[in-house]
Amino acid sequence: MTSINGLINKHDWSLLSWRERYGLGTWVALSPATQLLSNLEFIKSGSDIESIELESYLHDKGQWLPVVYADSFELAIRKLDVKIGSISEPLFDAWGTAVQGTRRIKGIR
Repeated sequence: MTSINGLINKHDWSLLSWRERYGLGTWVALSPATQLLSNLEFIKSGSDIESIELESYLHDKGQWLPVVYADSFELAIRKLDVKIGSISEPLFDAWGTAVQGTRRIKGIR
């Protein structure tokens, strides 16, 4: 079972957290590419249209991505740990490659 700690310590992934601009919640994301994390935060903190489109994507087709939103940082970390904990070790490499591939999604360069 994959964990946040394992992704960071064994696979050199990075974690980024930021406050939701129009709410009291917190976003937390993991990625093997720090630029992807920066781009996510930039879009979510930027113009309304792009931010709303990205949030819609993350709650729909992008649910498989290691990105979560919750009312608090602690809850977001727990939700993220549950989400990535469902990825088995044999599938991890393919999943990690797919996460990096999201850089090609329009708006997440």
